[in-house]
Amino acid sequence: MKKLILFIVVLSGIAFYACSKKEVDQKEKKVETSKLDVAAISAISIDGPIIIIRAKPYRAVAANKKGKSCGCLACFGICDIHLGGGVDYTDGVIVPDLAINKARVYFLENLANFESEFAIDQNINIPPAALNGTGINNMNLLLGEYSFQSVTDTLIHNSTSYISYGFVDIDISHN
Repeated sequence: MKKLILFIVVLSGIAFYACSKKEVDQKEKKVETSKLDVAAISAISIDGPIIIIRAKPYRAVAANKKGKSCGCLACFGICDIHLGGGVDYTDGVIVPDLAINKARVYFLENLANFESEFAIDQNINIPPAALNGTGINNMNLLLGEYSFQSVTDTLIHNSTSYISYGFVDIDISHN
């Protein structure tokens, strides 16, 4: 009888230890998962002026280096900027750095035509109405081939947040 009681006590101890260990493992997994989730979210605070645009996210040339037909209907770039609505236009945020004549263009839509090669085939003037309140009188996106970065970020400007699905750093001129 003593052996049976001893056996039950030992078995209960093993079961209790196993359950406790499982709970600790689950808590550790939850902590690790939450650390990963936080690390995956990037919030970028923007202090200076921003320019909200609607752009046609295609190349203006008839064909790109790979021979693909573009003609402002395909390939990845900017061929036109418009302030109103319009089919084939996507929302973007331009963050200019006037001191170095560069701007970062963030894309606020997840586009099917994202490619690492991004091009502007002719200088594009930002409409003056888009520059209101920025202190910039005139700004052009300069022609060139640039590298697109596919990164999801949250942009925060004056208590307004935007979700960006990628960006490209481009050359600009301004006055």
